[in-house]
Amino acid sequence: MPVLAAAALLALSACASSGLAPSGSTRQVTVRSGDMKNSTAWTFAVTPEDRVVPTVVPLSADSAWTAAQRAYVSLGLAVTRLDAAHRVIGSRPALAGHRLLGEPLSAFVDCGVNAARAPIVTVYTVTLAVTTQVVPVGGTSRVETLVQARAQDPVHNNPAVTCSSSGRLEARIAAQVAPRG
Repeated sequence: MPVLAAAALLALSACASSGLAPSGSTRQVTVRSGDMKNSTAWTFAVTPEDRVVPTVVPLSADSAWTAAQRAYVSLGLAVTRLDAAHRVIGSRPALAGHRLLGEPLSAFVDCGVNAARAPIVTVYTVTLAVTTQVVPVGGTSRVETLVQARAQDPVHNNPAVTCSSSGRLEARIAAQVAPRG
């Protein structure tokens, strides 16, 4: 099972088995792939708000994997995770400015509003992580992207806020991977 899909399924089952989890509740999920001798483990901190966005592209897995790497570079996403064997590329959580890809960060993530009704994404410090996996599906590929964002009040010692993705960054990555015609 693809790593990102497994993490999402575990997150959903965690929410289902314990009832609706409070917004922002985080659960560590470890997903292993491979056999007993050659296994790899990834640990994801997942929340009920996290979702993997899958997009099928008409490319072989190898071609889509190469295109995914080019997409990250083209979009200016820092690559800090690269696993060619499982076709996983991503960036570890890093501070995001208030703009991403020339647009306001609020176009990509929603963190709610603060007590003054200001959008949190514009006033808090936002940490963003992006992970993409390319999964072979017959002669095509599925590009699965997970965007995770958390916002921290830079002034007060309030708990971090979990943000939800608008799906736009995932769509931009998928569009960069898909062949232009």
